[in-house]
This record gives sequence, C-alpha cells and structure tokens, in this order.
Amino acid sequence: ENDRLTDLNLSKCSITTAEAFRNFLQTNVTLKTLNLSDNPLGNAAAPLIIGLKSNEMLQTLIMGDCKLTTKMMEHFGEVFKVNDSLLTLEIPYNGITRYGAHVLAEGLKDNNGLITLDLNGCSIGTAGATSFAEMLKKNKTIEDINLGVDPMSERGGHVEQQGALQLASMLRVNTTLKALRLPCSGIEPHGAVFICQALHFNTTLQTLDISGPLTDHIVYRQPLQPTFHIFGDENDDEEDDVDIVQKSGITGGITESREAAITKRQHEAELRRQRKQRLMSRLTGVPGFDGRIGIEGARAVKDMLTMNNTLTELDISHNVIGNAGIKLVCEGLKDNTGLVGIDLSDSNINEQCGRHVIKMLKGRADLNMSLRYMVFWGAEIGQTQINLIQAASARQWITIWAYDDNPLFYMPDRDD
Repeated sequence: ENDRLTDLNLSKCSITTAEAFRNFLQTNVTLKTLNLSDNPLGNAAAPLIIGLKSNEMLQTLIMGDCKLTTKMMEHFGEVFKVNDSLLTLEIPYNGITRYGAHVLAEGLKDNNGLITLDLNGCSIGTAGATSFAEMLKKNKTIEDINLGVDPMSERGGHVEQQGALQLASMLRVNTTLKALRLPCSGIEPHGAVFICQALHFNTTLQTLDISGPLTDHIVYRQPLQPTFHIFGDENDDEEDDVDIVQKSGITGGITESREAAITKRQHEAELRRQRKQRLMSRLTGVPGFDGRIGIEGARAVKDMLTMNNTLTELDISHNVIGNAGIKLVCEGLKDNTGLVGIDLSDSNINEQCGRHVIKMLKGRADLNMSLRYMVFWGAEIGQTQINLIQAASARQWITIWAYDDNPLFYMPDRDD
C-alpha cells in the first residue's frame, strides 16, 4: 500500500524465494529501482521475472550474483517481448551460459525499452557474443552493453577473437550503441584489430573497454601438472613378472601362456609410458589462455585514434603493450580531437615511455583541449618522468593519474 517508495535495495539479504515479488510488481505503481544482488535465488527468481510482464513502472532491475540460470534467461526473453518499460538490467556474475545469452538476445531483438544491459562475468562465450551482435544489428534502443568475462571463471566463456569479429561487424551497421564494454574478454590482438577497424566507420560509439586481465588472473589460468592414474611403477614391471614366476613354483622354464602374459604386460607398460611422454611434451611450456591485445592491438588502437574522433573514453589497461605500444598509442593521440580519457594502467611500461608521452603532449595543437585524463597506474615511470609529463600536460589542463588506482570513468567528482 506504500505509494511513495521508488528505490528498494534488498541486496545481501539471503533471500531464497521471490514468490512475494510477483504480486508486488503486479500491483505496485511507484517502485522504479529494485536491487536484489547477492541473494541465492537461482530458479526461485522465476515469479519475480514473470511478474515483470504486467509491470509498467519498474525501470531498473539489479540481480548481480543471484545464481540465475539458463531457465531464468528464457523467462527474461519472454518478458522483453512485451515489456518496454524496463530501462536497465544488470545481472552480472550469473551462470547464464551461451544458450541463456542466446534466448535473452532473441527476446531483445524487437524490444523498444531497454537502454543498459550488464552481463559482466556471465561467461557467455563466442556463441553468446555472436547472439548479442546479431541482436544489436536489429535493436534500436540499447546504448550501453557489458559483455565482460569473469577472469577467474572456469567455464571458459571468453568472447575471444571470433566473438570480437561478430561485434565488429555489428559496429559497422549499428547507429545506437554508445558504450561497448569487454573487460577481460580475451579478444586477443586480432579481436582488437577487428573492433578498431570497425570504429574507422562507426560515428556513435563513445566508450570502449577492451581492458585485459590482471597478471594474477593469467597465472591462475596456467595449466596444472597432469594427474595420471597410479598403475604402479612401470619400471618394476619386469621384476614383478619374475616374482610371479618364482611364486608360481615354475622352475623348469616358462610356459608359452605365461610368456605371452608377461610380454603383454610389458607392452601395456610401454604404451603407458609413451602416452605420458606425449602428454608431457604437449603441456611443457604451453602458457594459459592470455587474450590480451599486445603490440598488434596497440597498433590497431593507434590507427583507430587517427581516424575516429567520436570515441571519448578508452580503456586498454592490463594489456601489457609495453613501451612500443605506448609509443604507437601516443602517435594516435597526437592529432585526435575527440578522446576525453584513456586508461593505460598496468601496461608493462617504464620511464623510457615518458619521452613518447611528453612528445605527444607537446605536439597537440593549442586549441585541441579534448583530452582531460590519462591513467598510468601500475607503471614504473618514476617520479622524475611523472613530473615532466605533468609539466607537459599542464598547458592543456590534462590530469595525469600515475600512483592512484581510482577508476578513471567512475569518479564522482569528475568535472566534464
């Protein structure tokens, strides 16, 4: 009966059933934001989702880490076929899988309401990214989408370069999307090339996040040492065979059947040794899945910045592009007139990159005042070089973040 409540936050309340929310959503005409994050709802969230079919007031639904399943995505897909009032859906860190992404995308193809969709950490994989790319070719309302991956996930749902290719194809025809976020998505150098080349022609996208995983995440994904079934020590097989003969009381020689059994056992032991050797040779020196854009990706970013003046926020942090990559990015920034902020944190750079940044800052036209923020958190640049960079940036009032890990694009006191 409350006619004033507009925002309701029930996160971390250990809610395990949503039956009461069905009637609530059907009768309430004031609630605009509902946050149920960190509640282990799972399939029990079905009544709430179904209740959205008849609700025309709720604008924002947040259900991060609620153990939502593929079945719940089927319900969401049906809801979006009839509900055009929900503007923001945030369901990060739920195991929706590739099929869940597909059915959700199918429901959104003809939706005319949703603006923001957050699926970060849902491990939708290449197939899921392809489904959303096809959806965004048709959908005309979604402006902000996050398809990032949980870097610690064992589901292996990275977008990878094939998914990046499909998203790049979408960017060539979509004229609505303003923010594409792909953190830790493992798009690799070729994926970065695909997306950056698409931005040569796209004139609507303003925010691009292709940041890579942390070093700890890469270490976590290294292959484990193989575990073999314990058959015993194969090197002792021959001695064991002799023991069997002695214990059997055979002293006058080995019969043909016993000799055949020993030969078969030795042959099987040799096959086991060969299989183990082949497996070890495949795993030795093989790194875990990396997915970072590297120097080739940095070159693609440079070419994109030369051509595109629409993009305002770019995050390529944690991609280990090195000093050579920073040089390329600076070449692209020199004449760019659109970018407002760029995050280059944890790029495996040192003080030698300082001269490239200073040269870029001094080479920018006096009237080119677009660039406002550059983040170098985690870089081993050194105080002397930081001072020189800050001195070069003062001419155009550019803020340099070098030691603070505050997020660049989410600072509450940012003065645009």
